[in-house]
Amino acid sequence: MQFITNIFKSNKSKNAQNYAKKSYNPYITMTTGGGTAQWSGCDYDASSKNGYMTNPIMYSCIRMISDGASRVPITLLKDQKPLINHPLLSLLQSPSHDCDGRFFKNTLFNHLLLSGNAYVDCLRDNDNKNRLPKALFLLRPDRMTCVTDQQGSVTHYKYQASKVQKHYPRERILHLKLFSPNDDYYGCAPTHAAWRAVELHNEATIFQKALLDNAARPSGCLIYSGLPGAPNLTENQFMRLKSELHEHYAGAASAGRPMVLEGGLDWKSMSLSPNDMGISTMRHDAAREIALAYGVPPMLLGIPGDNTYSNYQEAIRVFTRNTLIPMAEIFYDALTHKILRHHDHNLRIEINRTQISDIFTDYLS
Repeated sequence: MQFITNIFKSNKSKNAQNYAKKSYNPYITMTTGGGTAQWSGCDYDASSKNGYMTNPIMYSCIRMISDGASRVPITLLKDQKPLINHPLLSLLQSPSHDCDGRFFKNTLFNHLLLSGNAYVDCLRDNDNKNRLPKALFLLRPDRMTCVTDQQGSVTHYKYQASKVQKHYPRERILHLKLFSPNDDYYGCAPTHAAWRAVELHNEATIFQKALLDNAARPSGCLIYSGLPGAPNLTENQFMRLKSELHEHYAGAASAGRPMVLEGGLDWKSMSLSPNDMGISTMRHDAAREIALAYGVPPMLLGIPGDNTYSNYQEAIRVFTRNTLIPMAEIFYDALTHKILRHHDHNLRIEINRTQISDIFTDYLS
């Protein structure tokens, strides 16, 4: 290696004392302590950018739940008799002039899964709560704030978008929320329970990408054992060696390039290989935890090594019964309580389980 030979050609006649005055100490001490893991916060912005738009497992879970829950069939009952034609069914089919029912419900469930909250603006004529809304609009949960009085009761909702601020009366907003153990006004999303697994999965992916960028070689160090008359590297020699190594041997383009060490240099690895660290197993375990937090059978995500269910069809049935139907019921129960009880207390929305079975029969056949 010519550049390393050139580094040690100069100043060989100088004595060791002159080198010692202007050199780096050849011994490097590295200490590692039992530090705690660093976890980032999980607000709506972080869960959207670092989770939904970055992590494929979290994206798949939310997409599968929101898409499946929006497809769950319902039946509108009045005095235990099903209604085929009703203004509410038309409203759910087309909530507003710029949004169809499928997209509306899909987006609503996405909000609920990402933040634990979903807000629907029930627009009525003259805000008459005894009439059905003429349109339904979704409001982003990160822009909504519950405003309370001195007794702690919600008086109205404040919507803040950039410099625009709007206040909505409590009767106009349909607020859906998941259970939160320590908050009276806002829900807790499954994203919070899965967030550490999401970060672990992301960091494992970043580590693998960084390793590939470094020609798939683990980090290490060059140890200089010293030469007669030159026990240490001068500052110029050290900086030149560092720059030459970075230029000729770092990066994926330098993969497979041999390194010839001269002049008392020796290479020592300073990190574990991906196999030693069990990166693949770590990513699969993190993916399984994310799926379990959202209630998605890992088998449906293609995670290897998971044989909880005897077959794929049974996994789909469990996913529908334990995740999709309860998620859909959150919306339709809130709709019944908020809107139908004022309009007609004999009306009720129920999940059509018979039709769900028919859908599965057609899908799995």
